Amino acid sequence: MSFKLTLGRTAIAGCDLCTNEAIAALPLLSEYDGKIDLGYLGLYCCFFDWDEYASKDEKVLGKTLNKKKLAEVPILLPPLAVQREIVERLEKELGAVDKMTKGFEKIAADADALFKAELKEAFEEVKRSGAETKRLGDVCSKIGSGATPLGGKSTYLEEGISLIRSQNVLDLTFSYQGLAHISDKQAEKLDGVSVKSEDVLLNITGDSVARCCVVDDGCLEARVNQHVAIIRLKDKKQVSPKFLSLYLVAEKDFLLVEAQKGSTRKALTKSFIEDIEIPKLEFSEQSAIVAKLDAALEKSGQLKTAAEKGLETCAKLRKAILKEAFSYCVEATEDKE
Repeated sequence: MSFKLTLGRTAIAGCDLCTNEAIAALPLLSEYDGKIDLGYLGLYCCFFDWDEYASKDEKVLGKTLNKKKLAEVPILLPPLAVQREIVERLEKELGAVDKMTKGFEKIAADADALFKAELKEAFEEVKRSGAETKRLGDVCSKIGSGATPLGGKSTYLEEGISLIRSQNVLDLTFSYQGLAHISDKQAEKLDGVSVKSEDVLLNITGDSVARCCVVDDGCLEARVNQHVAIIRLKDKKQVSPKFLSLYLVAEKDFLLVEAQKGSTRKALTKSFIEDIEIPKLEFSEQSAIVAKLDAALEKSGQLKTAAEKGLETCAKLRKAILKEAFSYCVEATEDKE
C-alpha cells in the first residue's frame, strides 16, 4: 500500500517483490489466518479516508504517513463471512465502474493519438514538398539553459521571481503546477537566463527531455534552471515561435534518440540543438500550419476534457459504492453481534 503522496493505493502482491520507501508491505500475523480476507483488507484500504487521517502530517511535497501512525490505523473487522460477502458485492459493482473508467481512459488516449497523427502528417507533408531547411542556431539570438540557485529547493519561496523547471514544460503547454519562486537576489545571479515573451522552452535533461512549449507570459519575469533551455528567435516574422514548438514536438522521437546517447542520463547538448534543421517556409505557410494544428489540438482538448469529467464521475461513483458497502458492513456486523 502506498503511504506517501498517493495515499491508500492498494494491491495484493502476486509474487515476491521489492518496493521503494513509499510502499508499505502489510503481511498478516499468523493469529489472523482465516480471520481476514485479503480482498476485503485491500478494499477497506481503498475505502479508508487517508487524506483526513494524514491531514495533520502534511509535508511540503504532499500528505504522507509515518510507520507509527500507519500502524495505528483502525480496521473495521466483521466476521469472515461478512467480509467475503462485501468482497463479492464490490467485485461486481466496482467491476462495472472499472469498465467505464477504462472506456474514458481510452477516449483520452485516442484524443492524444489523434492530435499526434495530425501533427506528424503536417510536417511529413512539408518534407514531401521538398522544402529547404535552415540551421536552428542561425535563426536564434539565444540558446542556453539556466541553473538552480544555491540552496536548491530549500530556498524556494511562495512568491517572488518565477523559476521554470522541467515539470512546467509540457508538450505545447506551459504548466503552472509546481512553479517555483526565488528571491530578487537569487534572480540577479540568473539574469543571463531570464525568460522573455514568446521564448520557446525545451527540456534538455532527464525523463522529460524533449518536451517543448512557448512560455506563458503570465509567469514573467522568470528564470530557468539547468534542465530547461531557452530558445529565442531573432526574427519572429521569419520563424514563428509557435511553429518552431510544433516542429520540435513533431520531431520528438528524433530528439529522444539523440538524448539517449548521454553517458549518464538523457540529455540534449547546446551544439546539437543549434544544428537542428528546421523547414524554411514563408511566414504565411507557417501560420497556415499553426492554424490547422491549433484546431486539431483544440478538438483533442475537448475530447480529453470530456473524458476527464467522465473519469471524475467514475471516481466519485467508486467512492460512493465503497462508502455504501462499508456502511452495510457495519450494520451486518451489528446484526450478527
